[in-house]
Amino acid sequence: MISRIKKAWRHTSLASQISLILSATTFVMAALIAILAYTVVKGVLIGNETSSALSQATATAQLLSGASSEAKMQEIFDKLSFANSSYAYLLTNSEVIHTPGAPPTSELPISSLSIPNGSSSSSNTKNSWAANVGSDFSIVTSVRVPNSKGLLIEVTSLSTLETALTAFEFFLLVSVILCAVVASFIGHWATRLTLRPLKRVAQTAASIQAGNLDERTSSDVGGEIEILSKAVNGMADALSERILREKRFSADVSHELRSPLHTLATTAALLENRRSSLDDKSNQALELLIQEISRFQTLVINLLELSRLDAGTSEGSFEEVVFSDLIKHCLDAQREFSLEIIDRDQAGAATVLVDRRRIERVVANLISNAHAYGGGPTKVVLTKQLENSTVRFGVHDSGPGVDPTEREKVFERFHRGQSAGSRGHDQGSGLGLTLVMQHVRRHGGRTWIEESDSGGAAVIVELPVVRFF
Repeated sequence: MISRIKKAWRHTSLASQISLILSATTFVMAALIAILAYTVVKGVLIGNETSSALSQATATAQLLSGASSEAKMQEIFDKLSFANSSYAYLLTNSEVIHTPGAPPTSELPISSLSIPNGSSSSSNTKNSWAANVGSDFSIVTSVRVPNSKGLLIEVTSLSTLETALTAFEFFLLVSVILCAVVASFIGHWATRLTLRPLKRVAQTAASIQAGNLDERTSSDVGGEIEILSKAVNGMADALSERILREKRFSADVSHELRSPLHTLATTAALLENRRSSLDDKSNQALELLIQEISRFQTLVINLLELSRLDAGTSEGSFEEVVFSDLIKHCLDAQREFSLEIIDRDQAGAATVLVDRRRIERVVANLISNAHAYGGGPTKVVLTKQLENSTVRFGVHDSGPGVDPTEREKVFERFHRGQSAGSRGHDQGSGLGLTLVMQHVRRHGGRTWIEESDSGGAAVIVELPVVRFF
């Protein structure tokens, strides 16, 4: 149970946590203050009522002390008046005298009192306490009548005071709950207001992480948030500058390599024309040179294209085309492969807005990748997704598939998986799938790898749809 509470607490927002803590603290403090206030007020009021009742009983006893006989006491006693449902008893040796409407003496808590036994005493014994008399909470005061054999007992009802204390108790309870609720709302509002700049900083950092390096956050909010904002902006500036330098370096290197690479390719072509005059070892060396130059040319071309994509200078011509016609056109360009197109749910009838040249490059790279690493392409599957208005095409291969831990890494630059560094088995540059991902992103789509239903790997490309039919 405790672990569940801790887990739920960790997944609660900071604003809600602070609001709950403030609300709970306010409730506890308000409850303690309310209990203290109620206890003090109740004690003071009952103390005042007790003191007043004792004073009244003493004064009454003084009046009765002047009586010469019990009959005279009865006469004086009958003239007394009490308010607030109060009443009195006069206990003598012979009888019990009481005010009109008083309940029987059996309801009085006087078991510890003894009725005077006939010896006259000048002492004035007083006693007062709170007790339940009948159904009322009352103050019972007993005073021995001076110079007589009687005992005066006055009962002062506290029903009015009890009603007032009940109302006061209800008021304190409502006040405590109201304070907790108000503190919760104020805490939540104040926390959200305070954390709003921090949330904007977090959103800016997430946007920068997503690749929007031009995103910046306001740095004039003051306090610690301003320090954090400046740190995030400084980090973004440094990251943007570093990436820009890398892009420029990649573009400059690729551009500078084109001229000597062209010279090498021309020289290799001249040597290939004179292949008949070369011995076997020279022919083998020439074959290896031609392969490496071809691989080098592909690498430079890919680097140049990536640099243009990174810099945003790679323009495209977008047009609306039928999805199935687009895929057929791209596959026709790959004459050495004859692939089956499987159209599921009439996905090919959808219309998409694409740059043909980019999609042709995407399909070419996927087929080349399947040929180099997946045992060769087997089919292209078209599907549609009505819930997010997209269509997909997947290039399936007959290879061993891609390990789930490698399915995201293969889209990284120069990542070639387990075959990286093996010349005999790897003739790629490690940029093919990176270019695929970049081109698909330019169309507002996405790409990923999953397991093919035939056992190999399937690279899936998802594109937004203009209309389905």
